[in-house]
Amino acid sequence: MGNRIITSKASSHLKLASRFPGKPLKHVLSAVNFLKDVKTRFPAEDYKQFLTILASLKHGRATARQVSKQLTVAMRGHLDLLAKFHKMMEMLSAPRR
Repeated sequence: MGNRIITSKASSHLKLASRFPGKPLKHVLSAVNFLKDVKTRFPAEDYKQFLTILASLKHGRATARQVSKQLTVAMRGHLDLLAKFHKMMEMLSAPRR
């Protein structure tokens, strides 16, 4: 039974990592954990707004600097999450060595 759980978890991690080609799995998992932290800390509507702001970066409607400014305002009072966000952005935007 334990092996099936481990295999299932590894499979889901590989599927997730395939959505971010060229990025190390540990960076992708750190980003996922960050999103889970935000989701548990903020009300549903604020979390949706947070995802909308991130989507604007993904779809080219905003620059990384604009998104950073918007999230700094949205996460006011949550300096730990803001620090994690900046670290996540560094990890995901850095070229793979």
